[in-house]
Amino acid sequence: MRMNQYDVFISYRRDGGQSLGLLLYFRLTNDGYRVFYDVESMRSGKFNEQIFTSIHNSKVVVVVLPEHALDRCANEDDWVRQEISYAIKQGKPLIPVMMRGFKVPAELPDDIKELPYYQGVIAEDNVSMEYWYADLKKYINEHVENNSVLQRSQDDRTVKQARMIDELIQACQDNKNATVLALAGVMQKEGILNEEIQNTVVEHFIAQKDWETAEKQVQTMVEIFPDSTSAHLYAVRHMMNDFPDEYTGKMRTIIDWLLKNENNKEVAAYDVCCDLLSGQEEKAIKKLTEYKAQEDMQPELGEAVSETLCRIAWRCAHQSEQGEYYFDSEEDLKKWNYYMKQAITESQDPERKKQLKRCVRYCNTPLFIASNIPGIITLLILATIVSTPWNWVSIVVMVVLLVFSIAPSWRKDRYKVTGKMGGVYTAFNIIGRICGLPIWMIWWLLESWAGSDEKKDDK
Repeated sequence: MRMNQYDVFISYRRDGGQSLGLLLYFRLTNDGYRVFYDVESMRSGKFNEQIFTSIHNSKVVVVVLPEHALDRCANEDDWVRQEISYAIKQGKPLIPVMMRGFKVPAELPDDIKELPYYQGVIAEDNVSMEYWYADLKKYINEHVENNSVLQRSQDDRTVKQARMIDELIQACQDNKNATVLALAGVMQKEGILNEEIQNTVVEHFIAQKDWETAEKQVQTMVEIFPDSTSAHLYAVRHMMNDFPDEYTGKMRTIIDWLLKNENNKEVAAYDVCCDLLSGQEEKAIKKLTEYKAQEDMQPELGEAVSETLCRIAWRCAHQSEQGEYYFDSEEDLKKWNYYMKQAITESQDPERKKQLKRCVRYCNTPLFIASNIPGIITLLILATIVSTPWNWVSIVVMVVLLVFSIAPSWRKDRYKVTGKMGGVYTAFNIIGRICGLPIWMIWWLLESWAGSDEKKDDK
C-alpha cells in the first residue's frame, strides 16, 4: 500500500499553539500544499508511530512555538520534543514559527539543541500574518517543487469548500468557538465564504446565546456582502427574531438598505415592527397604513406583520425543562400580551386568529379556572356547601382538601411568571394531583349517597 506523501508536517504544542496550527493547515492546504496536521485522538496513550512515518514522508517540518512551548522538553516522553528530535535525525528542514512571548530556554536537550539555528518566522500579534506567511511559503518552496504546488492549486474549489464546510459544521457541533471563527476567516480570505456559510456561523453563536459575538458576526456578514440582499435579510431576521431587545435598535440601517433595494412585504413588516420595538407606536401605525394603501402589498402584508409580531412576542417567553412556557417578570408577560394581540389584529387568516386567541386565553386564564381537575371539581363542590350541614370536622377536612386541590393552580400561575418550580409548590402539586381528585370524588359520592338515604328516610 502506497504511503501518504506530504509537503509539510505541522508540529505544535496544543496549549497555545493549536489555533495557529489549524489556521496554517487550512491556509497551506488551500494554497495547494499537502499538509499533515494530527488530531487529538492521536495524542492519547503511547506516542503514535504514525507520527514518525508522517514526518519521514514530509519534505518540510513547520514547528509552531507559542510561549513556553519548549519548557516541557526536558521530559523524554514529551511529544513536541520527540517530533523535533526525529525530524532533526531524519535531516528534515525545520521552520520555526515563533509566536508572541516565545523564548528559547537556557538549556535544551542534546537531541533538539540545534532547533534555534534553523531559519524561522516571527508570528507575533502585531505583525501582519500576510507578511510572515509569505516568508514561510518562501522557505517551504525552497524544498518543495513549485510546479507540483501550482498543479494541485487548480483543484476543484467546490471540493475544497465542501470539505471546509464539513469542518465548520463539526466545529459547531463540538462547540469549538475559536475553530469556528478561524475557519470562517480562512474561507473569507480564500474567497469561498458565502452568505449561507456565514449565516451558519451566526446561528451557532445565537444558539449559545453569545450575543456579543453573534452581533459581530451579523455585522461582518453585512460588511463582507455589502450588495447582497440575502445577507441583509439574514441579518435583519436574526436581529428581529432572535436577539434580545437591546440589540434590535442596531438593525435600522439594515432595514433602510433593504427598503431601498428590496421593498417587499417581509421588509415592510420588519420596518413596521422595528418602530414598535423602539416604542414608536404612532409612527409604526402610520407606516402600516401607508403600506396597506399600496396595491402590491395587499393582502399578504397583514399576515407578514402578524407573523413577525408573533415571533417578537415569543421572544419574551422561555421554555422550561418540562416544556411549559414562562416569563421572567410581569413586564415580559404584558409585552407578550401586547404583541400577541397586535398579531391577532393584523392576521387575515381566520383559523390562525382562532389559534392565537386560544393561546392568549390559555396564558391569561384566571387562577382558579387554570387549575387542574381537582381544583375545578372543588369549584363545583363549593356550590353545594351553603346547603349542606357541616360539623367542625367536616369543615377542617374541607379546608385541607380545598388547599391541596387549588395549590397546583396557584403554583402553575406563578410558574408562568417566574419559571421557578420546586419545594413547597412541587409538594402541593403532587399531593393535589394524586390525592385531590380521588378524595373529592369519594367525598362527592358519599355525600350523594348520604343525601339519597336521607330523602328515603324522609319519605
